[in-house]
Amino acid sequence: MSTVMKRTTVMDGEIVRLPLIYNSNVETSAQFELPVGMVIRPEDMWLIITTIDATETISVGIGMGTEAGFDADGFIVTYPLDTAGTYRVADMATAIDGASQNYLTTYIGALFWNGKVGGNAADTAGIYATKSYRGDGTCKTICYTCSADSDTFVGALVFIPRILPLA
Repeated sequence: MSTVMKRTTVMDGEIVRLPLIYNSNVETSAQFELPVGMVIRPEDMWLIITTIDATETISVGIGMGTEAGFDADGFIVTYPLDTAGTYRVADMATAIDGASQNYLTTYIGALFWNGKVGGNAADTAGIYATKSYRGDGTCKTICYTCSADSDTFVGALVFIPRILPLA
């Protein structure tokens, strides 16, 4: 297996592809640091599952638990690894057919989620709304954690960071 070097430079609009592999409940650096001022939108981030891990999940966040303001599942929260494919983070909210009403649930993390998760009770349908995440230069290491028994998952995280001309 080859070593992946940590990447710290990226151009506006450049596609970033970070390889991911099972890690059995160990927060792992994806070897990328988000530069200060770079913006990622849930519409511009995808999880690619190449090799499934049938009963396992993945969470993706930023900060590695050691950087101020870290959120280990800020982008993706416990997404199932049971079906190969390419999944856009903005589409990781799901409408559920409930017995009392249809409602919204999500795998979108708090750094991207600005909506309200619903429930299977009257007047709790939920609201879909997302937001962008802007790198602050302090909390910057993209990280991921697979569930405890993960042992076969292989995939990638792909995103397109943007730089905004903010003062």
